[in-house]
Amino acid sequence: MTGPNSGKFVWLDGPITYVDLDQQPDTAHMADWGKSIQSYITDEKIKHAKLHWEASCTPAEFGSSDYLLIRAFKLNNKANSMAKILEAITKIKEAMVATNASIVRRVYVSPFRSENGEDISLVYPFKSFIRFEKSNGLPENFAASYEEINGMGSWRRDIAEVLETYTNDRYDEIRVLQK
Repeated sequence: MTGPNSGKFVWLDGPITYVDLDQQPDTAHMADWGKSIQSYITDEKIKHAKLHWEASCTPAEFGSSDYLLIRAFKLNNKANSMAKILEAITKIKEAMVATNASIVRRVYVSPFRSENGEDISLVYPFKSFIRFEKSNGLPENFAASYEEINGMGSWRRDIAEVLETYTNDRYDEIRVLQK
């Protein structure tokens, strides 16, 4: 609905393992895919991503969703960019757990460096657009809650400065799930 892929269809395959990639669909399936789907595709990008459980937060009471807010980070080429960003994102998860945040946030990491650095994505499933009345992603006033847990100035030091130092940019997009 918004973002660089708005107006496009996105196919998601998974969850699968790397072994599954070695066992591609049979010849008949691939022939049908080529005829029925592939011949109509004008722009194709393939991206692999692996769920990073340690940085993800999934409250037990959350059910299924119809929408995804995806926040993609463009990592720069500084040493340890991936590790530094994952460390900051994991600190956010720890604060979400400590404050009993009800927001689901899954973190996906590309095992293969991309040309533009879009190698970490935060995925926030949601059920209604009403959630954007007060915040876009994290719970309302989350930075203040983070500082109550980690000390004054910790949001700037642990999160904002890390994102400024180790990313070139980020963007949001909203995807509508169709089953």
